[in-house]
Amino acid sequence: MSYKEISAIEISDTHDECAEVHKILSCEIAATETYREVISVLEGSSETWKLEQLMHDHEDAVLYWKSQIRSPQLHLSQSSSAWSKVIKAILSKTKIEKVTHAIDKLKDAELSETNNYKNLLNNSSITASQKSYIKTILLPAHESHLKRLERMSSHALELTR
Repeated sequence: MSYKEISAIEISDTHDECAEVHKILSCEIAATETYREVISVLEGSSETWKLEQLMHDHEDAVLYWKSQIRSPQLHLSQSSSAWSKVIKAILSKTKIEKVTHAIDKLKDAELSETNNYKNLLNNSSITASQKSYIKTILLPAHESHLKRLERMSSHALELTR
């Protein structure tokens, strides 16, 4: 194999990795924005601090994935994906409807991200270090988020008082 062929493979691998990292980074940015929106609705609630903890986990994930981008050509997404827009539409309802729907959407998004991370573990363009971070930090955090959101969902009416 010639040097040019090897370089072409490396560039292709870097592009594939960047596409995957960019996709997951966009999801994490969306998660952060969405948690921020829901927190603003629940301002003053005793549960707000729990959501802030979950949001901080996503902010940490954003910083991690930004640090993993090796290609200067990659244009970072500075805004969210569709699910934060869905949350904004939901927030126009009554407070109890807002809380119930927002928590349900957060659970859906967390489950989707959990599945995305599980799929990345089988992706050859993701490095061993990135896979380790996913296994030891991100997946346990998302599973914890799902449990917390499930508990919050079961007493959504109390959150609006």
